[in-house]
Amino acid sequence: MVNKDKLLQRVAAVEPNVNMRKLGKYLTSDQFTMGDPLWVDSLAMIPSGDRGKFDLILIGYVLQEIPSAKGRQLVIDALWQRLNDNGVMVVIEPGSPKGFRYIHSFREWVIAKSREEANIVAPCPHMRECPLARDAQSWCHFS
Repeated sequence: MVNKDKLLQRVAAVEPNVNMRKLGKYLTSDQFTMGDPLWVDSLAMIPSGDRGKFDLILIGYVLQEIPSAKGRQLVIDALWQRLNDNGVMVVIEPGSPKGFRYIHSFREWVIAKSREEANIVAPCPHMRECPLARDAQSWCHFS
């Protein structure tokens, strides 16, 4: 039997929009037995050191909100530094041509790393170039 109290030791949520933070707090208020998540408006507000490292980092619909490729890369790098060894980073973007391009850029970033440092698990678990990315009119998506 799985002890649910041991599954999540620490949860932090970064949301710059105060109204979305309030909604997130409301929606998750009774979801955690180990205490409320830390809700902050900036990654810089999460404690440093081991307390600021996580086994799972979810980046959901975030990359499309960042106006420049350099800014997106800074966010990815900063979050990567917050990931524990053997941790998992999940990037989710809309199933659209634009969302595919953001995911593809992240995929290329992972592929450039050594296999000891990073691996792709899904949706395509191979570490080769994406054949759909060659054609600007093609994009990977699921219904």
